[in-house]
Amino acid sequence: KELDMVMTSQHKVVKCCSVLAELALQAPINSIERQMLQHNVQVFYDTLGMCERIMRTPLPLTYTRHSSRFLFVYINALPFAMYSAFGWGCIP
Repeated sequence: KELDMVMTSQHKVVKCCSVLAELALQAPINSIERQMLQHNVQVFYDTLGMCERIMRTPLPLTYTRHSSRFLFVYINALPFAMYSAFGWGCIP
């Protein structure tokens, strides 16, 4: 039942948080444990919002250019650095 609701929703993670909150209200636990569980769900939801904000932040063009150039040099120099340890096995 809950799985079908989550899979058909547009925002699956947000729906998971709401289902968890509903299940915490229905769970046969005492009120202190219920409050702790709801607090943990709320903290997870807030952290999710922070992560989505970070994910949607655009990277500056100079940063992406620098990163791509650094990775290009690093990946091309890596076989030479590994040659002494692995021999010809490190060259594809």
